[in-house]
Amino acid sequence: MLVLWAMRTLVLRIVWRRSDDMKARYQWGKVSGYATVTIGALIMGRIWFAGFQSFATFAGLITAGAARPSRPYGKMCSSSSRQFPA
Repeated sequence: MLVLWAMRTLVLRIVWRRSDDMKARYQWGKVSGYATVTIGALIMGRIWFAGFQSFATFAGLITAGAARPSRPYGKMCSSSSRQFPA
């Protein structure tokens, strides 16, 4: 992240030295800011996604175990002619 910030600062210094147009300076500042945030988010997202895959597997297994019926089967299927003991 520090490298991205340093590159953005370098680009903005070059633009400020070569241009007197305030609109161009403003646009370069906005575009470089958006680009820095986007690239940083992509880099961080890749790191977080790699760690999230194992968490997603764990959460899926826990959720599947918690999804078991909380009522006896016979009460859930009351329209069935055959009732199971509770």
